[in-house]
Amino acid sequence: MTMTTTYLNDNMARIGRTIAERRKALGLSVRELGARIGVNYTTLSLIENGKLNASIATLTKITDEIGLKIEIK
Repeated sequence: MTMTTTYLNDNMARIGRTIAERRKALGLSVRELGARIGVNYTTLSLIENGKLNASIATLTKITDEIGLKIEIK
């Protein structure tokens, strides 16, 4: 695994954990959030567990719904 791949995987895992923590804090299940944003709950679960790299469009749907902000540094 290259350093770039490791960096991307680490970031996706961190993003996924942040999404899961916020979703749970709002009292939403994976199925509820998925239904609200039109994303299959299995896909959402994979994103939260860092197993799937979400598109910018999907991340935007998720973060808009749960009140998080995507910040590029």
